[in-house]
Amino acid sequence: MMIRRNAIPVLGLCWLAQACASSGASTTTVYTPGGQVTQRTETRNGQVVSDLHRVFDTAVLAGEGIFEHANEGLARQGALSLAQADLAQKVQTTVRGNTTIHNNQDIRTMVETSVNALVQGYGIDYAGYDPNSIKYRVRISITGERLVKEIETRLR
Repeated sequence: MMIRRNAIPVLGLCWLAQACASSGASTTTVYTPGGQVTQRTETRNGQVVSDLHRVFDTAVLAGEGIFEHANEGLARQGALSLAQADLAQKVQTTVRGNTTIHNNQDIRTMVETSVNALVQGYGIDYAGYDPNSIKYRVRISITGERLVKEIETRLR
């Protein structure tokens, strides 16, 4: 009886080791001369699983809006709306220009349909009137890390 009890866990460990070894998962990482990661691609059984970080990790995307109005509240709201639209367009352009894959899915369609929700985590870099003018300028930006988190949340 003692032999059977010891044999079952050993067989289970062998099966687990074999399953892990045959998964075929690998990660390819490319570094800059300074040691920063510039590209990380995960593959499983020969298929790319995730290269979303390659596209966005080192990026900071910015949008700018200019609205001409004497009322500061209206000018700010108009300029902010234009800056959000500009930022959303830049996110779409970045995704369209790359084959962006996450969890074995091409995320371009998801970004196209929900880009306005993705860019809601922006920060305002500058907001104010241009000197001697009634042109109100807003500059917003979002980091690639923040975009990756938003995209990963929506894909789950």
